Amino acid sequence: MKRIVTMFLLAVLLMAAVNVNAQEEYTMLETLHQATYHDRFYMNPQALSSIGDPFILKEGDTYYCYATGGSSGFYMWQTDDLSNWGSAKRTHVFEGSSWATKNYWAPEVHKYKDKYVLMYSAQWENDYKLRLGIAFADSPEGPFVDPLDKPLLRKSYCAIDAHLFVDDDGTPYLFYVRDNYDNFIGKNQVSQTYGVQLSEDLLSIVGEPVLLTTPENDWELKSGKYIWNEGVYVLKNNGKYYLYFSANYTSTHDYCVGVAVSDNVLGPYVKPVENPLLAPTTSLVNGNVIVSGPGHNAFFTVGDELFTSYHVNTSNENPMMNRTLCIDRAGFHEDGTAYINGVSLKKQLLPLEDIGLVNATKMATIISDDDAELLRDGDYCISEASVNYLWHGTQATLTWENAITSDMLMIYPQRGMKGTGKVIINEQYYVDINLASIGSQPGAAVILSCKPMEITSCRVTWDQETALGEIIVLAHPTE
Repeated sequence: MKRIVTMFLLAVLLMAAVNVNAQEEYTMLETLHQATYHDRFYMNPQALSSIGDPFILKEGDTYYCYATGGSSGFYMWQTDDLSNWGSAKRTHVFEGSSWATKNYWAPEVHKYKDKYVLMYSAQWENDYKLRLGIAFADSPEGPFVDPLDKPLLRKSYCAIDAHLFVDDDGTPYLFYVRDNYDNFIGKNQVSQTYGVQLSEDLLSIVGEPVLLTTPENDWELKSGKYIWNEGVYVLKNNGKYYLYFSANYTSTHDYCVGVAVSDNVLGPYVKPVENPLLAPTTSLVNGNVIVSGPGHNAFFTVGDELFTSYHVNTSNENPMMNRTLCIDRAGFHEDGTAYINGVSLKKQLLPLEDIGLVNATKMATIISDDDAELLRDGDYCISEASVNYLWHGTQATLTWENAITSDMLMIYPQRGMKGTGKVIINEQYYVDINLASIGSQPGAAVILSCKPMEITSCRVTWDQETALGEIIVLAHPTE
């Protein structure tokens, strides 16, 4: 027995010696301060406040943001840098319509055929109820003109949050919200989403509107007798329709974004269990609210990346109608589940197309002790709705058949995850990692920057099982 124990101890010592010797073979990689590449990032919330319901349109190299705010009509902010809304140019692009008095809300601008189309809601002077409107312009900078001199939808009830969706066959649809101002269901006042086909010129509806969603789950019912499904937006992915909406009252902590899914554009829509996709966030340290009321989102694309814009309450302690712009990435898993990488409060990459880089992780061969595809599926797992899409393991190795030129690596751990590890590059250079050092703010990532170097392999090892959302290796595109 003593001999067995002695041999075991000798084996352990030999293994330790091998590990020490192996570590000594690596050279510590000289990393650079993150400020070296500060122009690659943005942070939420953006420097655009006193707005609500933000909608971003990208045309060419310019971003245009339209939002609720102002005493009449709508303003537009434009910039060529998604991180620079604080100095964006502001233009009054819509003075108002002849039929409306006030309460211009929730503008959207889409390019449709050879025109830019503004969808909005405003208070009709005939009965002072909110109605849907439409206006056209030759440029995203306006001026927009309403050709109808009357509401687009003239039902007897209040309607808000007009959204234009054009299907693959070119058929346009109007999605909107029947407002809870005059919509009584039992003892509650309820906002519900509706959809209806539009004529080809967008100036009239075809058929009767169809009820699509109504508040029904616990996470949608936190505002008492006044309950909401509002801020509707529709995307299509792999033949399925995704109807995004916001629940609860906008000026509360509980405002949030959910999704419903259908095989048909006008439903029926089903709300999956992975809801809400954007939700209020509390501190892991003291439980204080650090993100209040994320909601009324819209989408835009840059290259092959999908982004969502939305607002949060400017004050977490006293949420009011003063709201500010946030932007985060979004997408779909292979199984069709939608995700939103937010609400993030730490540095996030600007659109890769804008900074002239690619995510080389998508081109790598990955060997790991869990589902390797979870390390590059696009979901950073910031939202609790993404918890089932976290990678778990102790090591992952990325290799490239052809060397890439890279100068930055980002690792997104599960929020609050602790642990230490190493990044080993080309089996030659190493960097130590301590997840505790990045803090627990939503969207926090390990960011390693260095001088551009050719890389054929990148190995990440952990001292204990670790939960990761994503590994991003930024590379310069090849010719």
